[in-house]
Amino acid sequence: MEEQNNFTAEWLLSTDVWTGLAHYYVSLPLYPVFQTVHFILTAVALRSEKGSLQFAFKHPIASCVLTFIVACAGGILANMALAKPPLESVVNGWNVFTCIVVWYLIFFSPLDLCYVLTFFTPLKLVLLLVEELARAKKIYAGVTLAASAYPNSLLAMAVVGMFKGSGKRWGITIFRLSCDPQSAGQHELLQISFATKAAFVCGAVYAYNQMTLLIDPPLLVLVCAVVFVSLRLCLFFTSMVDPFSLPQGLSWKIMTSLSHTPREIVQQEPKTSSKHEQLSKQRHKTNKQKRD
Repeated sequence: MEEQNNFTAEWLLSTDVWTGLAHYYVSLPLYPVFQTVHFILTAVALRSEKGSLQFAFKHPIASCVLTFIVACAGGILANMALAKPPLESVVNGWNVFTCIVVWYLIFFSPLDLCYVLTFFTPLKLVLLLVEELARAKKIYAGVTLAASAYPNSLLAMAVVGMFKGSGKRWGITIFRLSCDPQSAGQHELLQISFATKAAFVCGAVYAYNQMTLLIDPPLLVLVCAVVFVSLRLCLFFTSMVDPFSLPQGLSWKIMTSLSHTPREIVQQEPKTSSKHEQLSKQRHKTNKQKRD
């Protein structure tokens, strides 16, 4: 029994095992599993937007096209940042077909069955965890793509990786402009989500490792995927929304502690007439009453 336990421990701690698992994980294609899950969560997020269902019934083609644009926003933004054709994401016809089918099932399935099923806790948890596994791979793909164009720019690689990992959050603004223009002001730049922050940090780590090669890149991707999955589990089972909010708020308070706070704009009250003018008006009123 002890020999079996020792063999299991040695197998789990073996570097070759984790390296082989990391290379297998990185070599997995995004389609069909990862992309289909991404399309499902994108359609569910858009369906939850205000006025999205009425917009889909009134303008189905526009709703379908916008859903696909939001789902592929990461690739579109990354290609634009690298001066490449933005429509490279449309080349794969299977992605387009899968997105159309998913959009139809989420928006128009009988009795909203498909949309309701996505809120079933076990299924929702599985979808979210698969999305995090895909996010780590997409960020790595973005950093690798940017490294060929900007090999010495850590910031450029991190930004492109961020776009690939959280492009959906940036693309939702386009959908809001069509469905509910009043809510279009709630875009990602003003209210940065945890997914965007985590994608940027992960992209910076990938970019630094790309320039220094301290760790085997596939092994680092596997480590980041485990971190993403662990954070998603913590966020799912707790009331925490953004783990970066506390250190971000404290650091900003420290940085602005010595600066002057802006004065509140006080609305000026309308100027009242002087006492002399009030008395003259009152006399004029009494004289008019006496004449009458």
